[in-house]
Amino acid sequence: MLNRILNKYHFYLMFFLIALTAALLLKNYFFPQFQIILGVMIAPFVFRIKEKFVFSNRYFYISLFLMAIYLAIGLKIFLFLSIGCLLFFAIENIFGKIGSLPLFFLVFISPVFNYVINVFTFTFRLALSKYAAEILCFMGYPVECNGNYFILPDGFTFNVDKACLGLNMFNTGLSLTVLLIALMEKRLGKSLSLPYLTALFSFTVIFLIATNFLRIITIVLFKSMPETLSHEMIGIFSLILYTAVPMYFLILFFIKRFGRTIVINESIVFKPSKRSLALTFTACALLFLSFTYVEKSSKTEIKDLKLEKLTLDGFTKSKKEDGVMEFRKNDLLVYIKPGTKFYGADHPPSLCWKGSGFDVEETKEEIILDQKIMTAVIKKGNTIQYTAWWHDNGTIRTTDQWTWRSTRGEPFRIINITTNTKEDLIFNCKIFLRKKLF
Repeated sequence: MLNRILNKYHFYLMFFLIALTAALLLKNYFFPQFQIILGVMIAPFVFRIKEKFVFSNRYFYISLFLMAIYLAIGLKIFLFLSIGCLLFFAIENIFGKIGSLPLFFLVFISPVFNYVINVFTFTFRLALSKYAAEILCFMGYPVECNGNYFILPDGFTFNVDKACLGLNMFNTGLSLTVLLIALMEKRLGKSLSLPYLTALFSFTVIFLIATNFLRIITIVLFKSMPETLSHEMIGIFSLILYTAVPMYFLILFFIKRFGRTIVINESIVFKPSKRSLALTFTACALLFLSFTYVEKSSKTEIKDLKLEKLTLDGFTKSKKEDGVMEFRKNDLLVYIKPGTKFYGADHPPSLCWKGSGFDVEETKEEIILDQKIMTAVIKKGNTIQYTAWWHDNGTIRTTDQWTWRSTRGEPFRIINITTNTKEDLIFNCKIFLRKKLF
């Protein structure tokens, strides 16, 4: 009985150390509200003990590995994941194994999920809209796809970036898969290993792509605008019919065929947790040291020396956060973001403008001087401006994430031009596309 009380005390102390570390190190880390709500809803089903009193240190080693990656490259997502795995380690060293499903849960509620969906799938989303328009035309409903919005036969425009391919559907779909797996494992008394879980979530992504494609077609046919009941109902029924139903049967098959029987240990055994408490304290101390080192290095290093020295005739120059350079001349505003490594977050202007309180609309690819660039209309109150951007290394100009991340040599910087009129935007884009800035 005394050992049991001491072990519970150790658990609370371990939890306190991890919670304190998370609060101090991640206090400025942005968590999307919708993901947190979903996470809170499904967490009780995910964090279920699958092998009672079968203890493991595996998540401690995973936490150290993620911490080492954070220390090496400085991306805060690895700090977040490391702290999360440290929490899993504490749970598994008091109550028993919780399986691999919490790893996916951790990734899906992390901010990196938003970034990956918003940035890496943008070109794909434009292609999806184009194919949807072609299908509608084939069905005898002539529509024109212009970037991320449709122009219907009566001239009515429909923005599909906000209405049809929002992040919420991917969040909901993947969270729903997590929930279905957790419920099915409990019902059948079996659990899936990491490779099979990975396969299931890969299938989920495929079904979600098909769901979004069919959803686009449906809401355009019915002219179902965002924030209307019909729009929400189409989204819900599409998610259930094209993702939830097939995934239910696929999950059922996987667990029956590949699931391992969950171990039920009836004898109450409490593992002495002094060692686990010491490991937790050590890991928290290392996290603090790693965080301090990375933050100090990021403040002292010059992110892009060439950009620091760059001047543009007739422009005033000022330095913003993260080494971004602002060049201003009358109503012309040019932001140049420093080069980043292939694994880094480039923070595309579409996200940055949203973070500054602007609505970003009519985002699309355009070709100017045989170069693809991204353009958008940004609005804030009564202010309407036109913005364009591309990645530029002095030789290659691209809008494709995979191109700039896989090209060696001179680093790519983001060139972002903003004007008050579309004509001025096109004119100045031509000027800068002809320039060799670096």
